[in-house]
Amino acid sequence: MRRDLPERPFEAYVPDERWPWDRRRVNHLLRRLAFGPRPADVELAKSGGPAEAIARQFSYDPEVDPFADLYEQTRGLLPMDNYDRCREWWCNRLIRTQYPLQEKLALFWHNHFATAGSKVNPAWRMTKQIDLFRRLGRGSFRTLLVEVGRDPAMLQWLDGQTSTKNGPNENYAREVMELFTLGPGHYTEWDVKELSRCFTGWRIEGEGSRFDASRHDAGEKTVLGQTGKFNDEQAIDILLQQPMAARFVARKLLVEFLHPNPESSIVDHYAGRLRAHDWNIEATLREIVSSRVFFSDYAYRSRIKSPAELLVGAVYALDCGANAAFLRDQLARMGQNLLFPPDVSGWDGQEAWINSNTLVQRYNFALQLVRQQEDQFFQRVNLNVYVRDNKLQGADLVVDQFSDRLLDGPLPEAERSMLIDYMNLDEKNNARPFEGKGDQVRQKVRGAIHLLMCRPAFQLG
Repeated sequence: MRRDLPERPFEAYVPDERWPWDRRRVNHLLRRLAFGPRPADVELAKSGGPAEAIARQFSYDPEVDPFADLYEQTRGLLPMDNYDRCREWWCNRLIRTQYPLQEKLALFWHNHFATAGSKVNPAWRMTKQIDLFRRLGRGSFRTLLVEVGRDPAMLQWLDGQTSTKNGPNENYAREVMELFTLGPGHYTEWDVKELSRCFTGWRIEGEGSRFDASRHDAGEKTVLGQTGKFNDEQAIDILLQQPMAARFVARKLLVEFLHPNPESSIVDHYAGRLRAHDWNIEATLREIVSSRVFFSDYAYRSRIKSPAELLVGAVYALDCGANAAFLRDQLARMGQNLLFPPDVSGWDGQEAWINSNTLVQRYNFALQLVRQQEDQFFQRVNLNVYVRDNKLQGADLVVDQFSDRLLDGPLPEAERSMLIDYMNLDEKNNARPFEGKGDQVRQKVRGAIHLLMCRPAFQLG
C-alpha cells in the first residue's frame, strides 16, 4: 500500500489537534529509537513532549560504558572466550540497558559492516568491535569508518592484516566502496586495486592493531580520479567526497529509522543534511526523528520488526526480564544470529524476516513469554497483582489495557468484541464473565496477550 508524504515533511513535528502527541506517536518513537516502549518510558515521554523524549534517548555518554563494572564482576563467570558467551552478553545488555539507542546503533552498524564470527577469532574480538560501534556509532561517520578499517575484527574478516605493499589484499577495498560507502556500480576494478594499496600496513597486535610503515605502500595511487600518495585516512576522505556516498549512508539510516523504501526526495534531503553536518550521525538522525515525515502515516508501522526489535520490544512491553541464553537462541531461530550475519552484506531485513518457519517461531516466543513457566525468565510478571492494582476486573478493561500497551491503542471494534467474548468464556466455551481472579488471569489474560502479540500489527515497527 502506497503511503503519501505529508505536507512540509522535513519541518519539525509540533503537536496539534490534528497530530497530537499521543500514545501512538510516543510508542512509534520508542520503537524506532529504543526497540519498544517500556510502560514507565511511555508516561515520561508523554508528559515531557517530543523534543524532550528524543533528547532523552541521546542522553548517554558514549565514552562511558554503563556495563563496565558488571563486565568486570562477571568475567570469571562469563568469560568472553566463545561466541555463545559473547552473544549472551549482548542479549543481557539489550534487555537491561537504560540506553537502548546505544545498543540499537551498535546493531545497526554491526549489520552495516557485517563482520562475522565464522572467520573472526578469538570471540572477544567481535565483542570489542561492537564496543567500538557503541562508542563511535552516533558521532562522525568518517571517524567510525577510519577506525573500523583498523579494527582487529575487520582486519581479520577482510584480510587486511595480510595486506602489504608487496601483496595488497583487495577484499576490504572492494567492500568499503560497495557495501560501506558508495554501493555497486560507482567504482571500477582499477579503483579497487589502487584503493587496496592505501590500506596496506595495518596489522593485528595484541588486543589492538598497529601501523607498520615498512609494510605500507607509500607510492602514488590514483583512486576515483584523484592521484597522490594516499594512506587509509586520505582514501576515506576521497570516498566521502563522492556524490553517491552521502546518499548511500543517508538511505541506510532512513531504511533503519524511517521507512524501508524511502522516497528519492527524502534520501536527497537527508544526504544534504548529512553533508551539512560534516557526516555527524547524531545530528542527522535527530533531524530525521524530529520531522513531520517521521511522525506521519508514511513512517508509522512501515517496517517489519527484526527479531531483536520483536524480542526486546516484547520484553520491554511486558516489563519482564528474560534469560540471555534463551533470547540468544530465539534470535538465531528467527534468523538473526548475533555476531554471525549471513554474509558480507548483512541481514536483508524486511520481508526476509518473515517466512513459514520464522513466523511460527515468533508466535511460539510470544506464547513462552506470556506463560513464563520455564527457567527462561529471571523477572516474572505477576499478572494477578497487575490486574488487581490496575483494577482490570472486566474483560473489556483487560483488552483495552494491553491493546494500548502492545498495539498503541484500541482494536477495531469487531476484533475487540471477539477478544472480549474469548475472555468471557471458560475452557469448555461456556459463558463465564471475566472477574480478574485466580485461573482466569492465568488462562485468559495470558491468552489475550498472546493473541495480541500474534496480530500482524505487532510484527511491524
